[in-house]
Amino acid sequence: MKKWLMLFVLIPLTFYCVFTIRTSLEEDAIPEPTQTQIDIEAKLESNPEIYPFYTSLAESYQDYYVKLCAAFEDYESTAFLERFETESEMELAEDWVNENYREIVYEQPDYFWVDPNSFTFKEIQKGDKYTLNVDPNFTISEVEAIQRKRLYDERVNDIVNGAKEKGYLFDAVLYVYDEILRKTDYDHSLAETDETALLGFSAYGCLVEGKTVCSGYTLAFTSIMQKLGLTCGAEFDEMSHNETSEGHVWNYCKLGKDYYYFDLTWDDTSFDSDELKQYLDYTHDFFAVTKKELSASQHFLKENPTAPGCTSETYNYYTYKNLYCGDYSFSRFREIAKRQQQEKYIVVKFSSVNQRKRAEKSLFDKGRFFEIYPDLDGVKYLASSSGLQLYIFF
Repeated sequence: MKKWLMLFVLIPLTFYCVFTIRTSLEEDAIPEPTQTQIDIEAKLESNPEIYPFYTSLAESYQDYYVKLCAAFEDYESTAFLERFETESEMELAEDWVNENYREIVYEQPDYFWVDPNSFTFKEIQKGDKYTLNVDPNFTISEVEAIQRKRLYDERVNDIVNGAKEKGYLFDAVLYVYDEILRKTDYDHSLAETDETALLGFSAYGCLVEGKTVCSGYTLAFTSIMQKLGLTCGAEFDEMSHNETSEGHVWNYCKLGKDYYYFDLTWDDTSFDSDELKQYLDYTHDFFAVTKKELSASQHFLKENPTAPGCTSETYNYYTYKNLYCGDYSFSRFREIAKRQQQEKYIVVKFSSVNQRKRAEKSLFDKGRFFEIYPDLDGVKYLASSSGLQLYIFF
């Protein structure tokens, strides 16, 4: 039972609509930093762990980051980046923006009106001097953005406040995870997008409209984790399907001393039409998983310096909840099953697909499950999309 991203998810994640306009430089004055730029820089530097991409940049590129965010914040049509002595220096700056614009937007998910994949360069030349501006693409008008921001902030604050009431880190993060998944459905209709529909790819689409794709889940989770003071960001890469690859994005997050991967898209059963959808609205199979485990689930992982490691299992849902069987043994399975006997279903995680299949053979082909529950006539059992979890529905 495998899950695959629809092809349309690739479009907003991998194609940039970048145009260049060159005009004559009319004046030599370089704009002074605005109050918005000063405020944003202070915010970024006050808690650098929350913004790992910004922190990783050289000072000159941090300046670009701040100027772009100020344009997003103030809904400015143009962000002045820098004055250059040579055309080649300007072109290097353009290359950097092309490669990193999306990273900036994804690290600042509250600017939900900004298209992360579309912007325009404006080159201005006077003599042998070159000035580079970047014109962001906004998906909605400024008036509409202000109106929607109120709804968005209310929803974000509700979840943040609910999480803060939890006594432990695990419970706070799980609360956020569940709140997002409980009230969001994967929206396959976003295959056909216009400027309004692009809002569905944002944290707003996820948290307010309750319909989104992988980018919306990722941005919403990032926003709330940041407000809880946790390092959280987006991992962009591809997934395999029938010898083809398709774009996808999910989260990394630092809990305690270690990093973990989270994929809310794959834990939302509305994502595809597999059998689990008949029984559950969402799962926790991709809550705080390791790089090894995620790689085995058709995620193509690259080296990410802002999310090192992802090898710990301390905060994995099944480890933390003591629902991890490891290698199958009937006694261990019975212990985990009895712990869930008041629930409508049992879920157990194994160390490998082979161990899960070994459990199925013992429990159902040989009938040992009914030694635990002799009053049951039959059950329905399903494997998770990762292949490691066994779900048993009464």
